[in-house]
Amino acid sequence: MHYLRQVMGDEASLVVTPRDLCWRDTKTCRVDVRVCDNERKAAMAAAAAGDDDGILVHAAAAVAAYRGELLPGVYDDWLLDPRSQLERHCVELCDLVCAARARTGDLTGAVQAARRRVQLQPLEEVGYRTLMELQADLGDRAGAVSTYHHCASVLERELGVAPDPATRKVFQRLMAQAHPPARLPAAANPRVGRPGLAAAPLVGRSAELSALQGVWRAAVAGRRGLVLVRGGAGMSSPVWRTLNPPGIRRARR
Repeated sequence: MHYLRQVMGDEASLVVTPRDLCWRDTKTCRVDVRVCDNERKAAMAAAAAGDDDGILVHAAAAVAAYRGELLPGVYDDWLLDPRSQLERHCVELCDLVCAARARTGDLTGAVQAARRRVQLQPLEEVGYRTLMELQADLGDRAGAVSTYHHCASVLERELGVAPDPATRKVFQRLMAQAHPPARLPAAANPRVGRPGLAAAPLVGRSAELSALQGVWRAAVAGRRGLVLVRGGAGMSSPVWRTLNPPGIRRARR
């Protein structure tokens, strides 16, 4: 307290009277732990209200204020629980930011929050799983695979264990999506090289189907056109008209 009073001088944040000894937050003195705690409370209130914007503002500010373990180099018994609690709060805030950014479509920001979580808790596999799935959603499957191998390496080095089944399942699913079957079942293969054409045969309608395919190929080649098919389902004699008016835009593929 003696050294603190020498450093603080007349700063109003430190209140020392014959009856009081306390800390009061002011704009003239910033304490990272206090900033982190206050912003965390605001972020939790925003989460309870379903306010993603509030979560992103306050939770991001709290995470930014966290500069590592509380009082590094000091190992007194009284400090261990507050130090662990502060770190856990920061991890929870990373989860809040990650989920909020994913809901708003900011997958890149969500990946950054997931990476920060992994840095804080490198032995918790849930962070790796979240990061892998986000990377896959971004199309970065190589990054997701790298994340899995990094997780496996850390667990082997620090704990002598392999990733748990939940983590391996995420990895296997990503690998399966990255290497789809070489050929689809015959029934699912279209008859031509472009999507959109009927895969099932039309009985007794070879001429009409050929006309449709011809118009489709013309549209693919950039020639606009329109085909009208009139008649109820199952009618034996549908009426066909192929129109190519100059005012019709190129058909959508």
